[in-house]
Amino acid sequence: MTTGTKGRGTTQYWVRNPETNITTNIAVRYGRLSETLNALMLRGATGCSFFEYPAPRWASYVHRLKALGIDIRTELETHGGAHPGRHARYFLLSDVTRKVEKGPA
Repeated sequence: MTTGTKGRGTTQYWVRNPETNITTNIAVRYGRLSETLNALMLRGATGCSFFEYPAPRWASYVHRLKALGIDIRTELETHGGAHPGRHARYFLLSDVTRKVEKGPA
């Protein structure tokens, strides 16, 4: 299954669900969706929010990644500033590995 903008390349990932121990292969098109998944992979246990990785539609990107079978937990946290309130922090629960493509031999 692929998602993203038409005409762009894709990156292949292995996704293992730690609860079921089932591994699947997914393709994610380059762009915001791929950037979101990479940010979640980099941040690990600290999670991600739009404060660290500004993007206009984090909730949408996370929703689309979940639809691909990636397990992501959402927690709400409070913030101060000029417009205090709550925002989401996302945590990657699945084991995700970028699939390395072999070049020409």
